[in-house]
Amino acid sequence: MKKIFLLLTLSLSFLASRAAYDYPFLAFVDASGTVQSFDVTSLAMTYSDGVLTVTNASESKTLNVNELVKMYFSTSSSISDLLQADAAVEVYTIEGHYLGKYSINGRLLQGSSLEAM
Repeated sequence: MKKIFLLLTLSLSFLASRAAYDYPFLAFVDASGTVQSFDVTSLAMTYSDGVLTVTNASESKTLNVNELVKMYFSTSSSISDLLQADAAVEVYTIEGHYLGKYSINGRLLQGSSLEAM
């Protein structure tokens, strides 16, 4: 189990450094739905005894791995950044296939529809 988390931590650290240009934030969602976003500048993650420690250039936080339900890279640090009138979200599958660009109210702006999948 520790080897899996070590591999995950190393992979995510590498991906975070590679994704920093396109996706400046790494977000974690816990079971209650709380989202915590971290700037990927100088991002480092360590895992020990069920606790993930996330450290970047400006902060360090510990997250209980058992409570985490999702982790993703993002172009915004919070939901409020997305609530602008002209905001749009680019949607990709987990494999990285581009599905399209959608308005904040879910209208397809560019690309193919989700029903085509």
